Amino acid sequence: MDDTALGMTVAYMVVGGLICGGSCSTIASEKGYSSGFAFLTGLIFNLIGLIYYAGLPDKKSQDLLAQLISIQAEAHGLVKEQPTEPTAEPPAEPPVTPGRPKPKQGFGTPVDWDRK
Repeated sequence: MDDTALGMTVAYMVVGGLICGGSCSTIASEKGYSSGFAFLTGLIFNLIGLIYYAGLPDKKSQDLLAQLISIQAEAHGLVKEQPTEPTAEPPAEPPVTPGRPKPKQGFGTPVDWDRK
């Protein structure tokens, strides 16, 4: 391969990377993702990066859908009020089975359950 062919190959790779990077950046910004990172992904991975960003879900649509669902749930009375404070105290210590020793604390310490 001579120098002219090598130069043309590199030029095509750079131009293709810039085109894919710009396309990835545009797609990512429209879907609510970081456009700078998308540009680098398209520049380095070219068509694979473009396919990746084309297949990502739309963050903006997901946020709007979540808001719509919560509004509809409140309108139909499907949302219960959350208590601000816990109603019952959690047990201080889990109960120990009668006849068995309390397990030792520590990592790697074996417990002999059949010991008397």
